[in-house]
Amino acid sequence: MNKVFLCHASEDKPVAEQIQLALTTAGYTVFYDEQSLPPSGDFHARIRQTIFECDLFIFLITSSSITPGKFTLSELKFARERWPSPVGRVLPVNLQNLPAARVPAYLTAATLLSVAGNPASEVRAAAEKMLAVTAQKTPRRIAIALAIGSAALAALALIYVFPTKTYSDHKVIPSLDEATKKNMIVRSDQLKLEYGRLLQKETPIKDNGYFTFLLPKYGGITSHPDAKDSGGVFLLDMYEPNLYVTTQVQPIRGINTIDLCGCGIALVVKIKSRALFFWASESDASPNDIRIDIDFKNLNTIALRQVDRQVTAFVNGKPMAEYTFNTKPKSCEPRLFFKSNTDMEGEAYFQGLAVYEFGGRNAFGQPVPKWFF
Repeated sequence: MNKVFLCHASEDKPVAEQIQLALTTAGYTVFYDEQSLPPSGDFHARIRQTIFECDLFIFLITSSSITPGKFTLSELKFARERWPSPVGRVLPVNLQNLPAARVPAYLTAATLLSVAGNPASEVRAAAEKMLAVTAQKTPRRIAIALAIGSAALAALALIYVFPTKTYSDHKVIPSLDEATKKNMIVRSDQLKLEYGRLLQKETPIKDNGYFTFLLPKYGGITSHPDAKDSGGVFLLDMYEPNLYVTTQVQPIRGINTIDLCGCGIALVVKIKSRALFFWASESDASPNDIRIDIDFKNLNTIALRQVDRQVTAFVNGKPMAEYTFNTKPKSCEPRLFFKSNTDMEGEAYFQGLAVYEFGGRNAFGQPVPKWFF
């Protein structure tokens, strides 16, 4: 139901009541005096709020209503705040056919209704026509607003998922701050075990598991050729090749080699000689041992970073060696392997096996879903 505010001077109340009755009969809710306003609150605030909630503002132009100091001019001011342009929303009714020069400029910007016969009938007819046009425009405006809103949301969604920064053929190797942490072992059921026994120990560090890995004494008799002297743990998830894999390890007894594997490459750490080298699926990446100053009596952090075709090895946070692939590796399953002598049981500690991915990032610096690119 449309709401109409009927603005008039107290001197014009008799004709205002006739117009109010005609509009009410037409089915409109009409506010035209204090009794018809919403209850409670400051009178001026109630007037202003009522005007802001109306669909049509009717101003009865008479010499009384446009006299300076009349509250009708205050109501007209509220209407102007509501509708800076009066066209289609404000109906000025010139009851006394006053010259346009005497009429407030805001009202002359709309079409003045000059009454020739019955004021109530003519005002009702004019109001019905204006409100009918408004009713036709409203669905269209809503549709346009929805279309604009949908387009804006779609554009925002594209900005959110479209990568403005990727690491394909990246010339500058990113820092770990640009990576997204993907997985941290906290339970043994997040691992896949091969050729050994895994024991998880209690640790106060909630998101970083502390494990003992035991390799049995195989003695060279086994159905699997790799099971004679090696075993380890796999992460259950597959990852993109742009990643950073890190863990803390400590060989206890019988372990001669630690392999931290990424995508098509392994960082091989030799215990006895305190050296490391790369082994890659496409070639023997680093045949010469790289000496490292490391004390295996404690946990040491080893890490492998792969960005596009570039691979870097880290020991206790320091870069130790680099390798460049001929072709970009595909997705992979990071893993940690231990090797021991075949004639004795091996034991090693490791704490945490974390994976960080260097994925595309949007204009806000947030990670972009992998499926998008």
